[in-house]
Amino acid sequence: CDSCGGNTTVLGCTDATAENYNSLATQDDGSCIYPLPIPDDWSFTVTDANMTIQVGTSILTFNGEEPPIGSLVGVFFTNDSGSLQCAGYQPWTGDQLAIAAMASESGLDNGFVAGEEFTWGLQIGGQSFSADISSMNSSPPFSNTFIANGFGQLLNAEFTGELTSILGCTDESAINYNSEANLDDG
Repeated sequence: CDSCGGNTTVLGCTDATAENYNSLATQDDGSCIYPLPIPDDWSFTVTDANMTIQVGTSILTFNGEEPPIGSLVGVFFTNDSGSLQCAGYQPWTGDQLAIAAMASESGLDNGFVAGEEFTWGLQIGGQSFSADISSMNSSPPFSNTFIANGFGQLLNAEFTGELTSILGCTDESAINYNSEANLDDG
């Protein structure tokens, strides 16, 4: 505001960790929206329909590096309670994966509904992390939202976080055994 005498107040979300952070905001208005946390419980119900999502090699990162082999890669939907719930996962092998994202059965809250967006999770040593950035292929035959019996392709997923586990070789008979490691990284 040029006529405000330099005392311009711009209301908005001033927390850089929020999904709707506004770098121009000078006063927080309480509108910040935060991503839902990925739960530690990754159990899911196998339903009568799903969407197959291809996860390629070299597209997943955790703190800028490939996740440890054996980490879980999963897809989550928002249930009727407003919480994230797992709809399918696979262990990370360092190679291409196909994850079946389960559809919600009629009248139940146990999977994705048509058009719902995906939330990607990564679990390392029992700790769950939500993707900071992810993108899906939207070019046919792929879809970037849920379609029962359809196909998806994850193009990238970047995760960050602090592990309380110490990664390394936990096999005492191996040359590279790490006595401090409590999570084997393969």
